[in-house]
Formats: sequence, C-alpha cells, structure tokens
Amino acid sequence: ALYNASPNAARKATAASFQVPEPVFGSWLLTLQTVRNVCAHHERLWNRIIGTRPHVPEKKLEWADPVLGPTNQAFYALTILAHLVGVLCDG
Repeated sequence: ALYNASPNAARKATAASFQVPEPVFGSWLLTLQTVRNVCAHHERLWNRIIGTRPHVPEKKLEWADPVLGPTNQAFYALTILAHLVGVLCDG
C-alpha cells in the first residue's frame, strides 16, 4: 500500500534500484505480500497456486535463464525473492 501511494518518480527510482521496470516491481511486491500472508497464517506454500500473477520483465534477467514454469506458483515467487536479496547484498 505504501509503494502504490508513493509518487510515480519514487516508485520508478525504487524499481530501478532493483533492476526491474516499475510495473513489474509493483506486481512482484503484490505477489510477495501474498506469499508472506500464506506463511504468516501457517498455510501450505509448497505446490500452491498463488492468486496473484507477477509480471515477467521484457528484458531477460540472468536469474531467468532456467525454466521457471508458471508465474503463479511458489517457485517463481521464491526466485523473485532471491533476485531482490541478491541485489541488496551486492549493492
């Protein structure tokens, strides 16, 4: 909610710092919020179909080389999380 309420320039700058376009980053945050809620309520995450489908960046990222499968499954969300943590740790 805070990200969506931010000015457009702030959203773009935040997304750029994570090396993805703004609409993609916003969809990723929504997906990670859903995953967080599943985990917080002790629900099963493995093999779960996540209701929010994140956008895929048009520019191929290096983490997207392996076949990721459907974007609405947990593996894709965990791959997104790995990319975000990797950017934070390298930067």
